[in-house]
Amino acid sequence: MPLALLAFAAALQAGPAPAPVMHPPHVIAGGGATGGDMAALITSYRECLRAKAAAVPVSVTPEAAAATAMAGCQREHDAVSASMTEMIATLPAEQQTMIRAKIAEREAAIPGQIADGIRAARAGTPAPAK
Repeated sequence: MPLALLAFAAALQAGPAPAPVMHPPHVIAGGGATGGDMAALITSYRECLRAKAAAVPVSVTPEAAAATAMAGCQREHDAVSASMTEMIATLPAEQQTMIRAKIAEREAAIPGQIADGIRAARAGTPAPAK
């Protein structure tokens, strides 16, 4: 279970769309989202980030564009976060702490990754792989 959550956290990073994550059709955590539901939430969040970042004028710095994209996709972020929180709550405490730390670390990297992607797009070069 922790590896699945880490995979979902990794999917939050802006980058090429991953292959769909397949999980059994049952509910992963009691009353929580299924693997397919979580994948759909993450995909929606990533698509929102891409669209919002692409819509920011070129006159805006990549960092400000990333912040704008993040703010514009807060609803999608909150949906992913709530679903992950629900799933994490079913795990033993020591695993919860480790997974929360990994998710926080990866979420903190998202604005920089968006800004890097914007810079690369503006320069006409591929975004650096992370």
